[in-house]
Amino acid sequence: MQTQSTELARERVCHALLDRITVMDKMLEEAELEDNQPQLKRIYRLQSNALNRLEKLVNTSDSVSVSCVS
Repeated sequence: MQTQSTELARERVCHALLDRITVMDKMLEEAELEDNQPQLKRIYRLQSNALNRLEKLVNTSDSVSVSCVS
């Protein structure tokens, strides 16, 4: 059984990851406009890692309802 503080911590991490992913989307757009391939690859890897972490967080909390969407 998860405690309320654990639920809140998971939700905060979830929101932080979503914020990072959103920022990286904007950074990817800018790098694409500038045709900066090394920057695109770097940001894409960072975003992919953040998405994988988010997926793990959501999957490990299947018994607890973690809401990542406000």
